[in-house]
Amino acid sequence: MRHKLVGSLTAAAAVMLLQSTAHFAFAQNEPALTGVVSSEQEGAMEGVVVSAKKAGSTITVSVVTDEKGRYSFPAERLGPGHYTLGARAAGYDLDGPKAADVTAGQAATADIKLKPTQNLPAQLTNAEWMMSMPGTDEQKTILLGCNGCHTIERIVKSVHTADEFLQIFQRMGGYYPGSTPRKPQRLVGDVLREVGRGGDNAKRNAEYLASINLSQQETWSYPLKTLPRLTGKSTHVIITEYDLPNPVIQPHDVMLDREGAVWY
Repeated sequence: MRHKLVGSLTAAAAVMLLQSTAHFAFAQNEPALTGVVSSEQEGAMEGVVVSAKKAGSTITVSVVTDEKGRYSFPAERLGPGHYTLGARAAGYDLDGPKAADVTAGQAATADIKLKPTQNLPAQLTNAEWMMSMPGTDEQKTILLGCNGCHTIERIVKSVHTADEFLQIFQRMGGYYPGSTPRKPQRLVGDVLREVGRGGDNAKRNAEYLASINLSQQETWSYPLKTLPRLTGKSTHVIITEYDLPNPVIQPHDVMLDREGAVWY
């Protein structure tokens, strides 16, 4: 399937292009929008991902704050218009909605305040959940076959017992790899994939999953860990996300051709 990057795309963001940007590139481009991200806990914050999306647009542009907590969007990336701003830093939320108006030929300024989040589990990535939970690499291997269809968060927030997980393994075996909760795809006929492995392996896997979820406790017995934020050269990046026309589409093998079209 083929889509022009400048085309009208809608729905769930899925295609991401990352472009490393050196210091000289920032110097050559006049900023359209700048500001400082800070919190009471840390002051100016390095490594915070700041996103801007123009009203009515299907494109989200993100940059990362430097060691002084400052972010900068080049004018070539943000045209005039009203933008909703977002920020991602594990452990923090925006201290209220944030927006900015960009006008041609004049840099806009919007400082962003963050506050400690009240819901850290909702911010954790699959990798961070696996870092946090106890267990050996061998025990965690089963999770690598789960996150192709849904998040690890879905498992650790469940209250299934070991016996119930055995039933779930059986049921999950009836779905195609890459099915999602929003778009489950059943296998044809009575064919079943091997999920959780059979016999004693399945029982051990079920018992392990029941030990890391909420079936035996009101909250997790293990501390939740997060990856460190970006620092130094790794903050010199611009991320562009293009919304796709179908919220449940699952693009893969994305390629950009010489005419600026994306194929997937």
